[in-house]
This record gives sequence, C-alpha cells and structure tokens, in this order.
Amino acid sequence: MDKKQMRNNMIEQLANLDHEEKLAIQLKIYKHLYTSKLWKEANIIGITWSTAYEWNTEPIIMQAWKENKIICIPKSYHNTKEMEFYCIKQKKDVEIGYGGILEPRVDKTKKISKDSIELLIVPGIVFNRSGYRIGFGGGFYDRFLVGFTQNTLSLVSNIQLTSFEFSEPHDIPIKFMVTENGILKSANK
Repeated sequence: MDKKQMRNNMIEQLANLDHEEKLAIQLKIYKHLYTSKLWKEANIIGITWSTAYEWNTEPIIMQAWKENKIICIPKSYHNTKEMEFYCIKQKKDVEIGYGGILEPRVDKTKKISKDSIELLIVPGIVFNRSGYRIGFGGGFYDRFLVGFTQNTLSLVSNIQLTSFEFSEPHDIPIKFMVTENGILKSANK
C-alpha cells in the first residue's frame, strides 16, 4: 500500500468513527497532553486549527489561553509550500483560508519566528513508532521542520499507528505522540 492509499484509508476510518468513541479518545488525549511535562514547560505553542475529521484542536487552544500560554497558528503559502506562524489571542484573529482551513488574519496578528515556538503540535493522518507521519500530502510541515530544534508532538490515536515503514529522505520525524494511552517517544528521539 502506498502513502496515498494509507492516507485515504485512515481518513475514511477517522471520518466514520462513532461520535462518542471519538470524543472519548479526544478526552484521554487532552488529559495526557495537559498533564505532560512537554505542555507544562511550553509557553509558546504552535498548532493548526483542526478540520472536521481530525482530533479537535480548539479545546487545546482554549486551554492554552486559559493557562496564559501563547498560541500561534500557521499561514500557508501554497505557491511556495511554506508556512509562517502568527500569534492569535482570540477566535476573531482567524479567517477561512485555503481549503477551508482556519488561518491567522495576518493584518490583525503578529508573526513569530520559528525558533520562538517552544512546542509544535504537528498534524498527521498515519504514524509509525519511528515518528514518521503521513500528513495531507503538501509537505508544508516537513519543510517547516527543517532546522526546528524544539519539541514536536502529534495527537495520535492507536488506530493511526502502523508498523509500516514509509519514510522518505525529505521526511522529518516528530519527537512525541500523545495517544489515548499516554505519551510515546518516537523511536528516532
């Protein structure tokens, strides 16, 4: 099975998850995240505003604001396949961007340097225990992660973990995965 097939199969599985089951998994993931050293020690967090079938990141954003953490979300530039992160302080600081994804209003927010982000929550669809991920196919995060030295983690249900090795030379593994069973260090960490 190739990456595209793996991505499509997992998107279908995630989209078909029972609402109650998905909510239960999310609540466990949030609990493990909020009690982790990674979360507690990070003041500036980079995160993507989730889409419908992903794990909901809005409660994470709200929790960060409640704890006076700084939240930064990416603005994607599809002509160059690059991203820049902007700090948002409220939901009014976002607008619908490319592909219907919520992005920062760059006229109302402040850009933050890559090195200032202390914890980056990286989206993905399929993961292996080495920390490699299959995302949405654009390569935005792999480009952004080049030279990124801070902690990276993804929200990952056990159903998204595979033993299949699918890394390519340009792929950059994440360091941690937060699952419903706790925090996993990637085999590459």
